[in-house]
Amino acid sequence: MSNKKKRKRPNEQGWKRERRLRVRGVRHDQPDLQRLGRALIDLALAEAEAQEQHEKGDGPERSAS
Repeated sequence: MSNKKKRKRPNEQGWKRERRLRVRGVRHDQPDLQRLGRALIDLALAEAEAQEQHEKGDGPERSAS
């Protein structure tokens, strides 16, 4: 019997494949204010929800200082 260990593929262990995304900006004469506004509103809602969970104690544990 061989002493070599059989290496499992990441998919067999349930690991997710790392993805590399590339984002390229497209210049416009006028910015899309509706899109920018929606993105800012979504960001504000996500931050407010995270803050609420943190205040309730449901968020990630804080380290003792």
